[in-house]
Amino acid sequence: SGVNKTLAQQATVTAGTFKAVAANSDLSMMVPKVVDVKYTMTLSPAKDKLTIVANSDEETTFTIDVSGSDNKVLFHWVPQAKDTHFYHDFDVSGLKSGSYHLSVLHTNSMQLHSVSFTK
Repeated sequence: SGVNKTLAQQATVTAGTFKAVAANSDLSMMVPKVVDVKYTMTLSPAKDKLTIVANSDEETTFTIDVSGSDNKVLFHWVPQAKDTHFYHDFDVSGLKSGSYHLSVLHTNSMQLHSVSFTK
């Protein structure tokens, strides 16, 4: 679940938690080890920037897609390595005003979490 707050009418912050597979999971196991990943997503209209910060207690990996209301993927980000801290800025200056969603995906493309936002 996410909580939206508007800061000084300049940025919208969404925070929450999603589950991801721990990097040290034994993939031969039927049930991989799952970790909680805490995240914040900040949309700064003044800077036309969407910032993602995510942290977990154990190394993990995932990918992020930003899509339009038609589900067409506009941005795709893959962290360079398994880690416990992730930070990425998307330049959304080219996006028109409208509804979008950010999807967090497992490396096998299974959706782990989705957050809607409006630009």
